[in-house]
Amino acid sequence: VDSSGRMLLGTTNAVAFGSRQVLAVANGTTGGVISLYNSTTATANTRISSNPTGSEINDIGIHAASTNGSIIAYTNNDTERLRIDSSGRLLVGTTTQGTAAADDLTVASTGHTGITIRSGASSSATLMFADGTSGSETYRAQVGYDHSSDSMNFTTSGGFERMRLDSSGRVGIGTTSPV
Repeated sequence: VDSSGRMLLGTTNAVAFGSRQVLAVANGTTGGVISLYNSTTATANTRISSNPTGSEINDIGIHAASTNGSIIAYTNNDTERLRIDSSGRLLVGTTTQGTAAADDLTVASTGHTGITIRSGASSSATLMFADGTSGSETYRAQVGYDHSSDSMNFTTSGGFERMRLDSSGRVGIGTTSPV
């Protein structure tokens, strides 16, 4: 325990995160590990809580074998809000992934559901489709919205605009200036 009241394990040098750090765990150059577990059963759910009253509000759950290694975040007294499952899929508002062709991100609710992409008033918001990690492979197709012109565009073949819907509702196919 140092003069600031921080507990340091495996180190005498605490990497500070402002005034919030209380515990530092280090192991040379390989990194420190904090192991939390129930010694009587491997299926118990370990949690890290930010609530000093001991209730489960604002918990982060890190589940063991009972949920196949998922990382789960909770709010509102143990209500699951998001999960990264053992396959790396992100599930928001659900514990069930989508269809196999589109299961990497699943967002669900019992009412209206959607995803918001927010950008600046004079900027663009874009959903990209890629088939590689360099050059035009990173933007083979896209659906974009340009806030400065209030227009939506669709591109294919590495970024070539194929269709535009302008702010007046005009559709241009093969042109960026619908008439």
